[in-house]
Amino acid sequence: MNDTTTRPGWRERLRRPATPAWWTQTRAQATRHWQRLAPRERRLVSWAGAIAAIALIWTLGIEPAWQTVTRLGTGLPALRAQAAQVDALIAEARTLQGAAAQGQATGDMPTELADSLRRAGLAEVVTLTAADANTWTAEVSAAPIEPLMRWLQDLPFALRMQPVTVELDRPVGDDGRPRAGVVSGAVSLAPAAPEAS
Repeated sequence: MNDTTTRPGWRERLRRPATPAWWTQTRAQATRHWQRLAPRERRLVSWAGAIAAIALIWTLGIEPAWQTVTRLGTGLPALRAQAAQVDALIAEARTLQGAAAQGQATGDMPTELADSLRRAGLAEVVTLTAADANTWTAEVSAAPIEPLMRWLQDLPFALRMQPVTVELDRPVGDDGRPRAGVVSGAVSLAPAAPEAS
C-alpha cells in the first residue's frame, strides 16, 4: 500500500480552506440582487462591468506600456544621433593623430603649428619661435582667452605637443585697468610624452 493514502488526515489537507463567512454572505446577497434584476438591467450591468474592466486593463496594463514605447521611439533617434556624433569625433581624433604623427615624422612642425593657430583664429596674435629642434615658444599679444585655451587644450591631441610653461597676464588698457577677456605673455611648447599602453 502507498503511505500517502494510508496516512491519517491526508484528505483534510487536500480540502479547500473554509471560505470566510462575510464572503459567503456578500456573494449570496449579490446573487439574490442579480436574480431580482430584469433582463434589460442585467444586460446594462454586464455592459457597465465590461466597460469598467476594459478601462481598468487599459489604465493599468496597456497605457503605461504604450507610453514607454512612445517615449523610447522618440528618444532612440536622439541617442543614435549622439552615438553617430561620438563616432565622428573618434574618427576625427584618429585622423588627427595620424596627421600629427606624419607631421612629426616629416619634421614639418612649424607649418603644423602655424596651421593650427590659423584654424583657431590666433595667427594674428600669437608668434611662434623655435627655441631648439623640439621646443617652441608662442609669444601671445592680447589674444582672446577662450580660443587660446581651446588651442592649448587641443595641442596634445592634434599635434602631440604640450605646454611646458605658461606665463600669461591680462594686458593693461589705456585706462590703466586690466583688459577683460584677453591675455598676453609666453607659452613654451614641447613634444607630448607618449601615452602609457
